Amino acid sequence: MSFPREIGSAVSDAEAAKLQELAQDRLVLEMGAHLGFSTVVLAQVATKVHSVDWHRGDASAGPGDLAAYLGNLRSNGVEDRVVTHLGRFEDVLPLLGLWRFGLAFVDGEHDRGSVNRDISLALPRLRAPGWLAIHDYGRFEVAAAVDAWAAARNWKVEVIDHLAVVEVW
Repeated sequence: MSFPREIGSAVSDAEAAKLQELAQDRLVLEMGAHLGFSTVVLAQVATKVHSVDWHRGDASAGPGDLAAYLGNLRSNGVEDRVVTHLGRFEDVLPLLGLWRFGLAFVDGEHDRGSVNRDISLALPRLRAPGWLAIHDYGRFEVAAAVDAWAAARNWKVEVIDHLAVVEVW
């Protein structure tokens, strides 16, 4: 499958391929969509993607652009496979209630505190077994947070470029 490289993204082709492998025929939670590259990649193979982002951007990703995100979903033919939730993770995820996802893809703020918060928000929403994929491992403070979670829970972390993947039981 080809990736929508017309959409700006720091997600590499190897990371996108791994995300598609994990998302295949699964209900997916995406935490951080920016312009929609990862959303399209996931939606091409998932049963449905619930994408959470406030679409105002941040210091590392730059400004958000909700219109561009929605246009990218439409132009790549996946808008019917994505449920877009506008808001901050900590406001939206508790509202998802009993939903249980086969994959949670985390690509939000990159400081250790935010990564810890995002993992703690994602874990209760995963089916067991499920997959947790965290982007930007090895950049910013993401690795320190992921490695601390892995040590505390005896997770085996697989790293593809800057994507950390763990199977959660």
